Amino acid sequence: MLQTTKDQAISLLTVEGLQVYSLRGDPANRAFLSAVKSLFGVSLPQKSGTTQEKGGCSILWMGPDEWLVIANETESLPEPSQMEEALTGFHHALVDLSHSFVAFSLSGTKTREALSKGCSLDFFSYDWKKGTCANSLLARCDVTIWQRSARPDYMLLVRNSLADYVSDFLLDAIAEYNAL
Repeated sequence: MLQTTKDQAISLLTVEGLQVYSLRGDPANRAFLSAVKSLFGVSLPQKSGTTQEKGGCSILWMGPDEWLVIANETESLPEPSQMEEALTGFHHALVDLSHSFVAFSLSGTKTREALSKGCSLDFFSYDWKKGTCANSLLARCDVTIWQRSARPDYMLLVRNSLADYVSDFLLDAIAEYNAL
């Protein structure tokens, strides 16, 4: 498990135990939206790059008809068969990606500067705030970046095959801030 100490300017941790599902469906279908809200207790975000959260369950907007449903280990999602049953009759796709990703938590006063070293997103923009998410490249690797709080606190979802490379990049990117 990757971990830095809490007294450093930037903390980098591996997040264990996340459940991650890709959900696709028709956001114009009010019955589908209602079924998803009943199933997860959270409404689907309808605006580009936004999230909806309740308790330990979060839903991230990934595209006009695609979302990531993420739950921490204390807020378990319904069983896959229950999810499929709740969505029966709707044109949808629901895929468990839990073992496809490694999640990193990156937080601290210089987090935006460190992310900017390998990503072209403008983390200093007024548009980038709590609840913002985006797919982008970090160190030439596809990642999902999600700002979890008003302070610079991000979760990064990285494909398993790229996790070591991205964690090495992040450790290098934060080294100058943690050396102080």
